Amino acid sequence: MAQRKKLAAKKEFIYWFLTNHHLKWPHVSKLLYYLYNNELLLNRTLFSRYLSNRGDTLLISAAGSKTFPFICKLRGKFYNDVDQIIEELRCNPPETLLCRLSVPSTPACNFCTQPRRMKLSKKLKQRAKAGRSRSTQQNTVGRKSPALLKEFDRDARILVLSNAIDTALDSRNQADFYRFSRELKDLMENKVKSDHN
Repeated sequence: MAQRKKLAAKKEFIYWFLTNHHLKWPHVSKLLYYLYNNELLLNRTLFSRYLSNRGDTLLISAAGSKTFPFICKLRGKFYNDVDQIIEELRCNPPETLLCRLSVPSTPACNFCTQPRRMKLSKKLKQRAKAGRSRSTQQNTVGRKSPALLKEFDRDARILVLSNAIDTALDSRNQADFYRFSRELKDLMENKVKSDHN
């Protein structure tokens, strides 16, 4: 039960990061979708503000953050191709993956007095809250829009199906290829229908 709660919290964190920030390198979101849908890998992932030089690490930065856009190190080797990383994680998942999702820092400085810093922090939180309510289709401050969650899950499923189709093609498995292709086709048709509504 506790492990399911931790998994749900990690999924919610990834969801929050993707819906509230633009990535410096947008194509890296594919890796986060993969992480979101892979429970084994997500259980082995530890989110941290600091990355160590040892072990398997992943850094993904939002626009405006002061960190490098994207770094991935697995088994002592650095990778920069997202598809190659996903394949490596699929074939040989690490025991522990230390992950940092870097966001822009608040513009407070050490020269500000404490009350002024607190006031500034309060204003920034209010602006962020107002921005979130404008960004969702329904006015849901502090809650996830069910339509947005459904869209996020659908996009993640599309990614998983695309990878499954590639694997079926590589292994020359015709039955899996047709099954996954039909499911992907149905999913894409539903996506087009819901986008037009």
